Amino acid sequence: MPNHVHVLITPLNGYSIDKITHSWKSFTANQINRKTNKKGIVWQHESYDPIVRSEKQLYLIERYIIDNPN
Repeated sequence: MPNHVHVLITPLNGYSIDKITHSWKSFTANQINRKTNKKGIVWQHESYDPIVRSEKQLYLIERYIIDNPN
């Protein structure tokens, strides 16, 4: 799947995952549309953003990202 992104982040106080991902999607969509001379939606509205609650879960998510680079 070459049209998706995996990211692990820890938001700083005062920043939410929703606002961070909205900012990333907005910036990158504008750049993609500008460089491809297109207009319109680039990213899907929804995203999968689980909260990591343990070291084991973090390890499993990291392994998944490493094992599925595309």
